[in-house]
Amino acid sequence: MEFKPRPVFDKPKPISAPTKRSQKPLYVINGEQFFTKDALKKRVVWIAEKNKYGKVEDVDQPFMKAFVRLHREADNKIGVGVDYISVVPNARKYDSWSFVITRVDGTSIDFSYIACLEPKNHKLEAIKAFRDEVTDQRADFIRKYTEAHGNHTGERLIAHHDPSFMSLVEAFVRELPLLIEFEDLETYEPDTTESSCGMSALVNRDIAEAWKAFHLERARFRAVTQREHDEIHYGKGSSHV
Repeated sequence: MEFKPRPVFDKPKPISAPTKRSQKPLYVINGEQFFTKDALKKRVVWIAEKNKYGKVEDVDQPFMKAFVRLHREADNKIGVGVDYISVVPNARKYDSWSFVITRVDGTSIDFSYIACLEPKNHKLEAIKAFRDEVTDQRADFIRKYTEAHGNHTGERLIAHHDPSFMSLVEAFVRELPLLIEFEDLETYEPDTTESSCGMSALVNRDIAEAWKAFHLERARFRAVTQREHDEIHYGKGSSHV
Protein backbone atom coordinates (compact mmCIF):
# COMPACT_ATOMS: atom_id res chain seq x y z
CA MET A 1 0.00 0.00 0.00
CA GLU A 2 1.45 3.33 -1.05
CA PHE A 3 2.07 5.73 1.82
CA LYS A 4 0.56 9.18 1.36
CA PRO A 5 1.92 11.92 3.62
CA ARG A 6 -0.56 14.08 5.46
CA PRO A 7 -1.34 17.38 3.72
CA VAL A 8 -0.06 20.55 5.32
CA PHE A 9 -2.74 22.81 6.75
CA ASP A 10 -2.24 26.41 7.69
CA LYS A 11 -3.38 27.21 11.21
CA PRO A 12 -6.33 29.63 11.27
CA LYS A 13 -5.20 33.21 11.70
CA PRO A 14 -5.69 34.67 15.19
CA ILE A 15 -8.96 36.49 15.61
CA SER A 16 -8.49 40.20 16.21
CA ALA A 17 -9.44 41.36 19.67
CA PRO A 18 -12.80 43.14 19.89
CA THR A 19 -12.83 46.92 19.69
CA LYS A 20 -14.64 47.24 23.02
CA ARG A 21 -12.19 46.64 25.83
CA SER A 22 -14.99 45.52 28.12
CA GLN A 23 -15.94 42.61 25.87
CA LYS A 24 -14.74 39.27 27.21
CA PRO A 25 -13.88 36.27 25.04
CA LEU A 26 -16.75 33.83 24.55
CA TYR A 27 -14.40 30.87 25.04
CA VAL A 28 -10.99 30.42 26.62
CA ILE A 29 -9.58 27.02 25.65
CA ASN A 30 -6.18 26.05 27.02
CA GLY A 31 -5.25 29.73 27.19
CA GLU A 32 -6.47 30.56 23.66
CA GLN A 33 -9.20 33.21 23.43
CA PHE A 34 -12.13 33.02 21.01
CA PHE A 35 -14.62 35.86 20.68
CA THR A 36 -17.04 33.98 18.42
CA LYS A 37 -18.29 30.41 18.16
CA ASP A 38 -17.27 30.34 14.50
CA ALA A 39 -13.64 31.13 15.38
CA LEU A 40 -13.52 28.20 17.79
CA LYS A 41 -15.22 25.92 15.28
CA LYS A 42 -12.61 26.77 12.62
CA ARG A 43 -9.81 25.97 15.08
CA VAL A 44 -11.29 22.55 15.90
CA VAL A 45 -12.01 21.69 12.26
CA TRP A 46 -8.45 22.68 11.36
CA ILE A 47 -7.11 20.22 13.95
CA ALA A 48 -9.40 17.49 12.63
CA GLU A 49 -8.49 18.01 8.99
CA LYS A 50 -4.74 17.98 9.54
CA ASN A 51 -4.91 14.87 11.77
CA LYS A 52 -7.33 12.66 9.87
CA TYR A 53 -7.24 9.76 10.19
CA GLY A 54 -5.12 9.13 13.24
CA LYS A 55 -4.03 10.33 16.66
CA VAL A 56 -4.11 14.11 17.14
CA GLU A 57 -0.58 15.50 17.29
CA ASP A 58 0.88 15.98 20.76
CA VAL A 59 0.99 19.75 20.33
CA ASP A 60 -2.82 19.83 19.92
CA GLN A 61 -3.74 17.26 22.59
CA PRO A 62 -3.94 19.76 25.51
CA PHE A 63 -6.25 21.99 23.46
CA MET A 64 -8.57 19.11 22.51
CA LYS A 65 -8.63 17.75 26.08
CA ALA A 66 -9.74 21.19 27.26
CA PHE A 67 -12.24 21.53 24.40
CA VAL A 68 -14.05 18.26 25.16
CA ARG A 69 -14.85 19.56 28.65
CA LEU A 70 -17.37 21.90 26.98
CA HIS A 71 -19.47 18.88 25.98
CA ARG A 72 -22.79 18.66 27.81
CA GLU A 73 -21.88 15.07 28.74
CA ALA A 74 -18.23 15.78 29.55
CA ASP A 75 -18.11 13.52 32.63
CA ASN A 76 -19.55 10.64 30.65
CA LYS A 77 -17.17 11.13 27.73
CA ILE A 78 -14.04 11.67 29.85
CA GLY A 79 -14.76 8.80 32.25
CA VAL A 80 -11.69 7.87 34.27
CA GLY A 81 -9.55 10.31 32.26
CA VAL A 82 -8.49 11.12 28.71
CA ASP A 83 -5.29 9.49 27.47
CA TYR A 84 -5.45 10.93 23.96
CA ILE A 85 -7.88 12.01 21.22
CA SER A 86 -7.95 10.76 17.63
CA VAL A 87 -9.74 11.55 14.38
CA VAL A 88 -11.50 8.61 12.71
CA PRO A 89 -13.81 8.14 9.69
CA ASN A 90 -17.46 8.83 10.50
CA ALA A 91 -19.30 5.53 10.07
CA ARG A 92 -22.63 7.31 9.57
CA LYS A 93 -21.56 9.94 7.07
CA TYR A 94 -19.47 9.36 3.94
CA ASP A 95 -16.20 11.27 3.61
CA SER A 96 -16.54 12.78 7.06
CA TRP A 97 -14.77 12.39 10.38
CA SER A 98 -15.39 12.10 14.10
CA PHE A 99 -13.35 12.64 17.23
CA VAL A 100 -12.71 9.64 19.50
CA ILE A 101 -11.44 9.72 23.07
CA THR A 102 -9.19 6.92 24.27
CA ARG A 103 -9.33 6.82 28.04
CA VAL A 104 -6.48 5.97 30.39
CA ASP A 105 -8.02 2.54 31.05
CA GLY A 106 -8.01 1.68 27.32
CA THR A 107 -11.72 2.18 26.64
CA SER A 108 -12.85 4.61 23.96
CA ILE A 109 -15.88 6.72 23.02
CA ASP A 110 -16.67 9.21 20.29
CA PHE A 111 -17.95 12.73 20.85
CA SER A 112 -19.66 15.39 18.77
CA TYR A 113 -17.67 18.60 18.52
CA ILE A 114 -20.91 20.38 17.60
CA ALA A 115 -22.27 19.47 21.06
CA CYS A 116 -19.28 21.32 22.52
CA LEU A 117 -20.26 24.50 20.68
CA GLU A 118 -23.71 24.96 22.14
CA PRO A 119 -24.54 28.51 23.26
CA LYS A 120 -22.76 29.64 26.38
CA ASN A 121 -24.92 30.03 29.46
CA HIS A 122 -23.79 31.69 32.67
CA LYS A 123 -25.70 29.27 34.87
CA LEU A 124 -24.21 26.30 33.02
CA GLU A 125 -20.75 27.82 33.40
CA ALA A 126 -21.29 28.08 37.15
CA ILE A 127 -22.56 24.50 37.33
CA LYS A 128 -19.48 23.32 35.41
CA ALA A 129 -17.27 25.12 37.92
CA PHE A 130 -19.14 23.49 40.81
CA ARG A 131 -18.52 20.09 39.20
CA ASP A 132 -14.84 20.78 38.49
CA GLU A 133 -14.24 22.01 42.04
CA VAL A 134 -15.03 18.51 43.38
CA THR A 135 -13.12 16.54 40.74
CA ASP A 136 -10.72 15.27 43.42
CA GLN A 137 -13.62 13.81 45.40
CA ARG A 138 -14.87 11.97 42.33
CA ALA A 139 -11.36 10.71 41.59
CA ASP A 140 -11.07 9.44 45.17
CA PHE A 141 -14.28 7.43 44.73
CA ILE A 142 -12.96 5.95 41.47
CA ARG A 143 -9.72 4.94 43.22
CA LYS A 144 -11.58 3.25 46.06
CA TYR A 145 -14.02 1.57 43.66
CA THR A 146 -11.15 0.24 41.57
CA GLU A 147 -9.37 -1.11 44.64
CA ALA A 148 -12.53 -2.94 45.72
CA HIS A 149 -13.82 -4.18 42.35
CA GLY A 150 -10.84 -4.16 40.00
CA ASN A 151 -10.36 -1.97 36.96
CA HIS A 152 -13.93 -2.14 35.65
CA THR A 153 -14.75 1.56 35.68
CA GLY A 154 -14.39 1.73 31.89
CA GLU A 155 -17.60 -0.29 31.60
CA ARG A 156 -19.39 1.87 34.16
CA LEU A 157 -20.00 5.56 34.71
CA ILE A 158 -19.58 7.33 38.03
CA ALA A 159 -22.81 9.14 38.94
CA HIS A 160 -24.31 10.85 41.96
CA HIS A 161 -26.76 8.69 43.86
CA ASP A 162 -29.71 10.31 45.66
CA PRO A 163 -29.37 13.29 46.02
CA SER A 164 -28.44 14.14 42.44
CA PHE A 165 -25.59 16.51 41.63
CA MET A 166 -27.98 19.31 40.65
CA SER A 167 -29.99 18.82 43.83
CA LEU A 168 -26.80 19.30 45.82
CA VAL A 169 -25.79 22.42 43.87
CA GLU A 170 -29.23 24.01 44.19
CA ALA A 171 -29.38 23.23 47.92
CA PHE A 172 -25.94 24.78 48.41
CA VAL A 173 -26.81 27.94 46.47
CA ARG A 174 -30.00 28.36 48.51
CA GLU A 175 -27.87 28.37 51.67
CA LEU A 176 -25.53 31.09 50.43
CA PRO A 177 -25.80 34.50 52.16
CA LEU A 178 -27.22 37.65 50.58
CA LEU A 179 -29.47 35.72 48.21
CA ILE A 180 -26.66 34.94 45.79
CA GLU A 181 -27.89 33.50 42.48
CA PHE A 182 -26.09 31.46 39.81
CA GLU A 183 -25.71 34.65 37.75
CA ASP A 184 -23.68 36.20 40.59
CA LEU A 185 -21.08 33.42 40.65
CA GLU A 186 -18.10 34.33 38.49
CA THR A 187 -15.86 31.60 37.12
CA TYR A 188 -12.40 31.46 35.57
CA GLU A 189 -10.01 28.96 34.01
CA PRO A 190 -7.04 28.34 36.34
CA ASP A 191 -3.48 28.05 35.06
CA THR A 192 -3.62 24.80 33.13
CA THR A 193 -1.53 21.70 33.40
CA GLU A 194 -1.77 18.49 31.40
CA SER A 195 -4.12 17.02 34.02
CA SER A 196 -6.28 20.09 34.60
CA CYS A 197 -6.67 21.71 31.17
CA GLY A 198 -10.21 22.91 30.54
CA MET A 199 -11.13 22.98 34.22
CA SER A 200 -13.23 25.82 35.60
CA ALA A 201 -13.16 27.29 39.09
CA LEU A 202 -15.17 29.71 41.17
CA VAL A 203 -13.59 33.14 41.57
CA ASN A 204 -14.85 33.42 45.15
CA ARG A 205 -12.60 30.91 46.92
CA ASP A 206 -14.53 31.13 50.20
CA ILE A 207 -17.63 29.89 48.38
CA ALA A 208 -15.53 27.25 46.58
CA GLU A 209 -14.15 25.84 49.84
CA ALA A 210 -17.60 25.89 51.47
CA TRP A 211 -18.98 23.99 48.45
CA LYS A 212 -16.26 21.34 48.67
CA ALA A 213 -17.06 20.72 52.33
CA PHE A 214 -20.81 20.68 51.60
CA HIS A 215 -20.36 18.20 48.74
CA LEU A 216 -17.97 15.96 50.70
CA GLU A 217 -20.48 15.65 53.51
CA ARG A 218 -23.60 15.02 51.43
CA ALA A 219 -22.61 13.52 48.06
CA ARG A 220 -23.06 9.80 47.41
CA PHE A 221 -21.40 8.33 44.33
CA ARG A 222 -22.23 5.05 42.64
CA ALA A 223 -21.08 3.15 39.55
CA VAL A 224 -23.80 2.72 36.92
CA THR A 225 -24.06 1.28 33.42
CA GLN A 226 -24.54 3.49 30.37
CA ARG A 227 -28.21 2.47 30.20
CA GLU A 228 -28.76 3.30 33.89
CA HIS A 229 -27.01 6.66 33.42
CA ASP A 230 -29.24 7.57 30.46
CA GLU A 231 -32.41 6.59 32.33
CA ILE A 232 -31.38 8.72 35.32
CA HIS A 233 -30.69 11.82 33.23
CA TYR A 234 -32.99 11.47 30.20
CA GLY A 235 -35.65 8.90 31.04
CA LYS A 236 -36.10 5.44 29.52
CA GLY A 237 -35.55 5.06 25.80
CA SER A 238 -33.47 8.24 25.51
CA SER A 239 -30.12 8.60 23.76
CA HIS A 240 -27.43 11.25 23.63
CA VAL A 241 -24.27 12.21 21.77
